[in-house]
Amino acid sequence: MPTAEQILSFANKCVASDEELFRIYYYDCPPFGGTLTHPMTGAAEDFSATAVYAARSAMLDALAHSDHV
Repeated sequence: MPTAEQILSFANKCVASDEELFRIYYYDCPPFGGTLTHPMTGAAEDFSATAVYAARSAMLDALAHSDHV
């Protein structure tokens, strides 16, 4: 999964030296953070406590606070 820095770096590499970056559009959705019951074990699984949820949330938040995004 890409980081916000990697996305911004790639976008800046796509701009020629005589051009100016106006805006970056990055389409994604927030990660699912609810709790579901596992169908086989019946145990509750809290998706907001996973490392993937934390990483994706942090990446989207960093992009949201970046210029031109």
